[in-house]
Order: sequence, then structure tokens, then C-alpha cells
Amino acid sequence: MTPSSSVDIDQIVCQLEQAMSVRSPMPLISGIIGPDSVQTAKRIQARWNQLKVANGDRLVGYKIGLVSRSMRDQYGLDHPDYGCLLESRRFSVHCGKVEIPLDLFLRPRLEAELAFLIGRPLKSGAVTAEDVIAAADAVALAAEVVDSRFADERICMVDTVADNASFGGFAIGEWQGNLLGLGLGDLTLSMRRNGKGETREKASEVLGNPTMAVAWLAMELRENGQELRPGDVVLSGSPSRALAVARGDDFRLSIDGHSMMNIGFV
Repeated sequence: MTPSSSVDIDQIVCQLEQAMSVRSPMPLISGIIGPDSVQTAKRIQARWNQLKVANGDRLVGYKIGLVSRSMRDQYGLDHPDYGCLLESRRFSVHCGKVEIPLDLFLRPRLEAELAFLIGRPLKSGAVTAEDVIAAADAVALAAEVVDSRFADERICMVDTVADNASFGGFAIGEWQGNLLGLGLGDLTLSMRRNGKGETREKASEVLGNPTMAVAWLAMELRENGQELRPGDVVLSGSPSRALAVARGDDFRLSIDGHSMMNIGFV
């Protein structure tokens, strides 16, 4: 294990970029910097995203992970994390349908969650659920592909933070401003895989309410000198476990009574 002060961040970023580009898994970063070096992991994530932008990509918002008990249990981790959304990994939805190439990923899993479109700056000070509603323009059903760059599945928080919170890709359904007037925690998100019901959970599994996840993100960003900005998309995290994906799988995601999305992996 290398002391944090002497870690070669650029070298680790190159390893992450290589693993993502050619879909070749790398060793755990926690084995290099130690399992408690979260601040170093944040610097690795930031540097990697800077490289993405320098290479022509665009950051379009944020994803929040590990917000529900079922997700934390699935990965053996104990608190949320966040990463950045990349425009190059946004998959367009047409008439409620989207196809996602499986060959882009190493070990993909799919999540259903709520996305927020930020329309106004958040007020200074502590951020509340009400502040998030006031700052948002709309909410949408979203699909997130989570994908780890590591050969070993026994990751710790340092690994997932450095790995851009296991970001793989995302798709956004139709933005709906009227959903902001509803009790978002009472909405039910469901996933069906190849015609069979797999997950069905209330959005309240996301830190009590998805708005609280966005509020958590806003405060985390401020600790690092950043802010949510108008135009940012925020994936608020999955209320249920992530489902493994195989070529040919068809998924139907839905917010009961409000929105639906069909996803095919090709």
C-alpha cells in the first residue's frame, strides 16, 4: 500500500481509463491507497473526469449511489457516494424505448430511479427537501447502468468513489413537472426483466425521500467547493437492488401510474 501523499494519481486515472475503454478489469484501488483514503479517492475521481472533458466529453450532472439499504447490502457498503454523468454515456429514449450496447460495459447492472432536472441555484446554508423541490424544474423516470472497473467484487468505499461511483451509463424518460407536486417518496418504482417482475419498491427507500438524496449531494458538493447548477441532471439513486444484465435482455421500468421505459440490451 502506498502512502496517500505519494500516490501517483495520474497513473491510477490512466488505469481507470484503460479499464473503461477496453473493458479490461483492474486491481482494486484500495489495495494501492488503502481502504480509508476517501479524500484521495475523490481526487482520483475528479482527475479522471477532468481527463474525460479534456478528451471531448461533457459533464451533464451527477449520480448518487448506495442510497437504499438494499443497495448498500448488495455491495457491502454503509453510506452513499456520488459520481458525475457523462454525455457520451447518455442513451436517448425514443417513444419510451432505448437500446443500450452491452459491449460498452464490464459487469453491468441496471437500476430504476428518479432523475431531477435542476432549474435554479439552491439557496445558501443547509439544503432541505423543500429547497430541492423549489430548485428543480421537473422529475423523470431514469435508468442507470452501474458498472465496476475492478476484477474483484469485494470493493470498499474508496474503490467506488475513485471509480466515479461505478457509473456506466444512463437514460432519461420524459421530464414531468407535475411530479414535483406529488409526494415523491410515495411513488413506486418497478423493474421487469424479460416479462418477469423483479423489483418493486417505494421511492421512500431512497434516504426517506429522493429529494433528501439530492439535498445530501448538494451539501457534499459544497464541502468540495462545488454547486448544483441550472441544467444539471441528478440521478437520485435506486430504491431497490441492481439487476444483472445479459445480451438480449429486455427490461420494463415504470413509475406506477405515471411513466414507463423499455430498455433492450444489444
